[in-house]
Amino acid sequence: MEFTKETAKSLHAYIDTQKDAHLRELVTVASQPSVSAQNYGVEECCSLLINLFSGLGMKAEILKTPTKPAVFAELRSKQEHVPTILFTDIMTCSRRNPLRPGTLLPLLPRKNRGFSTDAGSRTTRGSLWPM
Repeated sequence: MEFTKETAKSLHAYIDTQKDAHLRELVTVASQPSVSAQNYGVEECCSLLINLFSGLGMKAEILKTPTKPAVFAELRSKQEHVPTILFTDIMTCSRRNPLRPGTLLPLLPRKNRGFSTDAGSRTTRGSLWPM
């Protein structure tokens, strides 16, 4: 398939019509509390991702590892000889609760000029969803 101006217009039109749904998904994922270093919310976050990916028509599964689980999702093209696109993601930040030392708060995304501005959606989880 050749990428033409018409293809670009169609793609942008689709993105514009799906923007709110994608933003809701981004907020859901970015708001999910999980801190791997404390083994807090990891399984729940994996389950959330499995449900979201499955809802998009992907084959998704949780892979058990010696330490923490990993999520693997795959969507195969019906066409042959098409490029493979790989996404990888890791969560590396958390927010301390100033009122309760030793506990963490979920990263709640805030909109700033139409974009999510919390550290989790900017640096890690946000890369999973198109904007």
